[in-house]
Amino acid sequence: MTAPRGISTVAAFAIFVVVMAVFMLAVLYYYQTIRQATLQGVQYVRESALPPDQEAALIYNGQSCRLQAAGPNYPFLYYISINKTGGVYIDERIPPSPYQFQILCPDKPGIYKYIGVRQNAQLAYLYVYIGPTATWLQANGTVYFVKKVGDVVNIALYLNAYNNSTGWAPLQYSISLTYDNNLLDCYPSAFSAGPTSLGPGQAGVYSLGTVQCRAKSTFVSTTIGAVVTQTYGSYSWTTEIPIVVQLINASATQTAPAPPSGGCPATITLTAEQGSVLSGYNELNGWIAAWGPYQGGAAVAVRPGVLVPDSLSTGTGPYYVELRNQKIATLSVSGAPATVTVSGAMPNFLSSLEITIGSYTVYSNGSSAAATLQPGVYPVYASVRAKPSASIAGSTATLYITCGSTQIPLLFEIPQWGDWGVQVDIYYNPSGQWGTQPNWQSYQYVGTWSVGSAYFWLSTQSDPYGFGATQPPYFSIKSLVNTAPKWAAAWLPQTSSGWVNYALRYRGVLYIPWDGDVNFGAWHDDGVYISMCGKTLNAWYPTAPRFDSTSANCGSGNVSIEIDYFEGYVDSVLIFVVGKGNDAYIPTIDGAYYCSKFDWKTGSCKSGWRFSAASGGGVPYFVVGRYTPGASDGGGAPVP
Repeated sequence: MTAPRGISTVAAFAIFVVVMAVFMLAVLYYYQTIRQATLQGVQYVRESALPPDQEAALIYNGQSCRLQAAGPNYPFLYYISINKTGGVYIDERIPPSPYQFQILCPDKPGIYKYIGVRQNAQLAYLYVYIGPTATWLQANGTVYFVKKVGDVVNIALYLNAYNNSTGWAPLQYSISLTYDNNLLDCYPSAFSAGPTSLGPGQAGVYSLGTVQCRAKSTFVSTTIGAVVTQTYGSYSWTTEIPIVVQLINASATQTAPAPPSGGCPATITLTAEQGSVLSGYNELNGWIAAWGPYQGGAAVAVRPGVLVPDSLSTGTGPYYVELRNQKIATLSVSGAPATVTVSGAMPNFLSSLEITIGSYTVYSNGSSAAATLQPGVYPVYASVRAKPSASIAGSTATLYITCGSTQIPLLFEIPQWGDWGVQVDIYYNPSGQWGTQPNWQSYQYVGTWSVGSAYFWLSTQSDPYGFGATQPPYFSIKSLVNTAPKWAAAWLPQTSSGWVNYALRYRGVLYIPWDGDVNFGAWHDDGVYISMCGKTLNAWYPTAPRFDSTSANCGSGNVSIEIDYFEGYVDSVLIFVVGKGNDAYIPTIDGAYYCSKFDWKTGSCKSGWRFSAASGGGVPYFVVGRYTPGASDGGGAPVP
């Protein structure tokens, strides 16, 4: 059902005339007419272009394929698909969705092209790309240890797949492990997964099982890799993954020079660096890591290591929340060579931890190795991933850089949810029954996150305030439906319809700079239930995007606020607004976006928005714990 790109002006005009006639002729007649006209234009379709091309999505619901080629602003009456032999198929839209058409599922990869006819009789050139998925293999650990020949390690393997095409990907996967069979004997060494049914932008994590590897000869270190082959009908693609896990001979590492038991012969000092990371790929609407000085050493704080799916179709994901090879300090050695290591048990709230001084890995997932350093200055790097659990917030553990009796602390911790942003508890409600107000006991709690604002607009309708999709950092804005912000999707189950039937419970502190009546409200789809200053705005019902507001009598200062939200399906919209008189503000943890001419009935801003920093005074903003608001949105500084 493929066709080369393009259609000439002559062909476009011929089809346009026929399409205009469609609105005046009986159904049977225009079907025959459009078939004849399109058959005549097939040769032109193969030769030239008809701008603009519009990307379409191919949706697979487990039984049939549908072409989702437009949003509410561009509904199609029907589409025309042309296959390589010149055949033409015309289909009307299939209820209940006016934006999806049932089509034949493609039988192989490629670019599938369609001509869409809009209600105004304009033509659009549509395409769907179906190609291989992005795949990689992961284990339940990155480093394993043996001590002698005959020792066995058990490694749980998982295949991660991400469909970065715009079409349905029904794939079968075959995985073969690669390793030095002179050193290791692994069984089983081959695995399979599938067939899968990943829609556009969907990710899948497939448990392959456990491989048992036995050391059959002595070695210091070796690796296990993999070759992944994905098959679509008679087509296949192969990806080589050089390293999945590393095996280390712990006996060999013990032969490294040990730190002296007495005093350190050198003078060692650690200078911590101050830094932080705002989101993964700037998509998680909040801060995920910070590091800085701690009692003569250094501290590193990270959020739980959830696997983030590409719920917003940005092309990034899945990925883990983690720090990778981050410089956290410098270590100075003077007076004499120093033999140093890092001591301490592996923190039980971390999935992986590796510490490197210079080019020496001195700590890896609970195992220490010594390194002799000549006088000089050495960078200290840390790679840290926490366990994917919301309950570990507040956990701490201290390791030590050690040289003889000299110890320098390295603190690792999981910040409290309110330290760097507004706490949001995330719930799933598979029943889809929401009642008239929140009932948290009847929903399934799945996780928690920390965000810088209450703003996401995930709808094919235009964002009413005109913010760009890539800014500000605390907002999520995409022309998508049946989805969730990435930080919520990381905890929620993905259904065949996407991310639907979930609820969010924001709880925090809002600084109010005014006394007396204060307006507050929200754009929402579906329901909101907002409480502050003793007043509640109850709009807890399914709806298309709309704005509702009320007012409360507040005193200036910090006030507690709770913003409850639920999403059934299709559009996902939440924008919290607060203000006084004609002024309105969208608060963040750094300040607020300000509108001087705001209509509290319609939710429209007639003056445009500009950012005002919290430090300037007179601005409402979310007050959070270990955080200093910045001069710009996203410009603040969290501390561990």
